[in-house]
Amino acid sequence: MTVRHARQDELLALRKVLVRAFLDDPPMSWILRGGEAKERAFDTFFQVAVERLTFPFGEVYCDDQLRGVSLWTPPGKWRLRWYQQVRDLPSWGRAIGWTRLAFIARATAALTAAHPPTPHYYLLAIAVDPQHRGQGLARQLIEPALARCDAEHLPAYLEASRAALVPLYERHGFRVQQEVRLGDDGPPMFAMWRAARALGTGGTGV
Repeated sequence: MTVRHARQDELLALRKVLVRAFLDDPPMSWILRGGEAKERAFDTFFQVAVERLTFPFGEVYCDDQLRGVSLWTPPGKWRLRWYQQVRDLPSWGRAIGWTRLAFIARATAALTAAHPPTPHYYLLAIAVDPQHRGQGLARQLIEPALARCDAEHLPAYLEASRAALVPLYERHGFRVQQEVRLGDDGPPMFAMWRAARALGTGGTGV
């Protein structure tokens, strides 16, 4: 499988992959709207994640058959400035629901607080279309960005949304730093850090 940077004309198809892959994700399902609006809410979320947070920086990776995608932000770009947050507010209102927006902002503040201040590459999301899971696609989708981390001798960071995913990331050199609970009754997430590596000292950890 060839993993490469995504093109502009592929973003809609990749958003659909992200939506299908994350519909049963516990934290995402807790944060975003459910019911009849669920798929539309997920699509709105990933439209922002792809078109505003990752693709403009050239950090969206996919395979040639568009079976999977990984979204990264480069060092210093994961935190939105105030005017960017204001710009995206209508999208978050549609995805989360206006009446829950303030509650979710407070509940997810722990994720922001857990985010390391050290410059790093941030894996915002990685997804494999459900019908193609179990073929090793996730491993291949994560490797190019980690190779770049090694080449630039920079660390990487992510939040695993399920305990079952932790071993996958550990095989790539990530280690759990802390468990982050969303609000008082929300699901846990696992903040994971991969230390900077020099080329020739372990590669991507696969």
